[in-house]
Amino acid sequence: MRMKYLLVGIVWMAAAFFGANALAANISTIEAGGPDTLVTLDSNPVITSILSQPGTFGARTYLDWSFLVQDSTGSIDIYGTPVLNGYTPKIGDAITLFGTNSPSRFAPYNQIPEIVAADVVRVSSGNPVAPTVATIPQLSQTTLPFSIAGYDIELQNVLISCGPATFSSANTSYTIRDAANDSMTLLFSPATYSTDGAMVGNTVPTGLVDIFGIDSVSGTGGSATAQFIPIAITAAPEPGAVSVLAASGALLALGLRKRR
Repeated sequence: MRMKYLLVGIVWMAAAFFGANALAANISTIEAGGPDTLVTLDSNPVITSILSQPGTFGARTYLDWSFLVQDSTGSIDIYGTPVLNGYTPKIGDAITLFGTNSPSRFAPYNQIPEIVAADVVRVSSGNPVAPTVATIPQLSQTTLPFSIAGYDIELQNVLISCGPATFSSANTSYTIRDAANDSMTLLFSPATYSTDGAMVGNTVPTGLVDIFGIDSVSGTGGSATAQFIPIAITAAPEPGAVSVLAASGALLALGLRKRR
């Protein structure tokens, strides 16, 4: 587990002295900036996914928050301790925050752009969110573009294989494959994310699934490997069921037109 709470405390104290000089910006501006830069993300980004939260899940204890926020210019991971000005992150909340951009001692963590937050304030709640639907070829890159890195991603209709039949408390690599036989590594990562910790002990699905998660890259140079980290796994809708729903909708629409 990454232990950043000490750094967050330092950033929070620094805010009292240097907050006025922090860069006020949207996500794309922050991503283009250098590491260890004090930033104020004031574009009211919306929380799209909770990756980790304090508590005990799957026999592991987690100390920190990790969640994704998105505005009209990009998406980025926010990392922090429970000392987020007393704020509890919730999907659909729009926020502003102060922190430091991608600290050089950690970042970007596996090419995931990140802000270590010192202070978070909710602006509004109940905002609509939706994952970015991507394909394995788009995700299986060893240099992640900002259009993928840090986003809440949905992979549809893939099979999980080449690993234990049950999710364990240790980080475990699987293979995911789509209908076109494209494949990449699925990294089940309970050592870092409480959402994976909550899946420990669950049976690994053997049928087609939709996987929600984040893209990352482990290693550098010739040893770099793209890894998709699951946050949630659901059974993929059966093609027949989708066809029936589509046909039902068409018949309903036809009936309404006839009655009119």
